[in-house]
Amino acid sequence: MSTTTSTEKTTLEQPLWTLDALCAVWEHQQSRVNERIDAISLGLDSLVRKQPDTQLLTDAIRAAHMLAGSLGMFGFIGASEEAHLIELGLEGNPAVGDVLVLVQSLGRLRDEIKGSVRLLPAGD
Repeated sequence: MSTTTSTEKTTLEQPLWTLDALCAVWEHQQSRVNERIDAISLGLDSLVRKQPDTQLLTDAIRAAHMLAGSLGMFGFIGASEEAHLIELGLEGNPAVGDVLVLVQSLGRLRDEIKGSVRLLPAGD
């Protein structure tokens, strides 16, 4: 027979509560994430069309930066890395071939965030 104190029980339940809270925040943030993905897409589209729009590119860089910082918090490490690569690529005035690589990165980012929110082990 094991006895669990109230403090131990709270400690054991905490990771589930944290994941539930993280999922709730993710659900609330998804529209903002989608808006940022759309901003990146518009910036990349202007480059693909060979009609770069300075404002669209500025918005795309800012959106990629924000996604790179926030997606990892939800456990989407791959998506965060793709966003960072997009940010760096857009800042570097990409050539046509590089733009196609950035478009592919955006596709991988979109695929990655279709998964579930996940907690990272401590220290990651």
